[in-house]
Amino acid sequence: MRIALIGCMVLAREVSYALYQSKNTIQCSWLEQGLHNTPEALRQRLQEEIDRIESRQQTLPAEQKADAIVLAYGLCSNGVVGLRSRTLPLVVPRCDDCISLFLGSRRRYLDLFHSNNGIYWFTKGWVENSFIPSKENYDALYAHYVKEYGEENAAYLMEVETSFIQNYENAFFIQSPIYDDSTEAQKVRETAGQFGWDFREVAGDLGYISDLVNGIWDEERFLVCPPNKTIVADYQGKKIAEGD
Repeated sequence: MRIALIGCMVLAREVSYALYQSKNTIQCSWLEQGLHNTPEALRQRLQEEIDRIESRQQTLPAEQKADAIVLAYGLCSNGVVGLRSRTLPLVVPRCDDCISLFLGSRRRYLDLFHSNNGIYWFTKGWVENSFIPSKENYDALYAHYVKEYGEENAAYLMEVETSFIQNYENAFFIQSPIYDDSTEAQKVRETAGQFGWDFREVAGDLGYISDLVNGIWDEERFLVCPPNKTIVADYQGKKIAEGD
């Protein structure tokens, strides 16, 4: 099978490892982390990449054409809702976001979510690619705001930026089964101490990601949206579904 995969950079290490082991021929495109914070921007970027892949398909010989477009994304704040392909099936994991992919299943994510209050999740990829909450980062952000907007406005902006902290009680770091992430785990441990969160390391599992790139797409865990159909939100537990 030939696959065109579009993924978030936060998953690049794990997906790349799965690609290395896969028998499928897979071409990857990576988008920057953080687009889920603005779902419309994520949707636009994903659709542009889908369109680009389909346009390129027209110039390829038959033996090099992809059989499917795979998204290494979950629902991601509804960022995948509204996507469609004209000529290829779109394959998307049925999960809220990448945390289920890092943990190996949506069920495991839900079990941890329901048995612990206020979890802020971290991985090596998150630490490498995103602005993570920490005293060091917030001090730098405050200095930037003071320079741009003055002290009074900076204080207000920081109050808004950090208001979420009180909603969390736990910092969970998902340990990778394939590389050393002890440095990043220590950074998260320090962050947890700064904010009064409990720190816990949780073993990662590449099973979900492996099945995604290897074409093991059962209906429970994956949506395979046919060409000319649109991905829609599902509120009956499947997260996403096929729409007109």
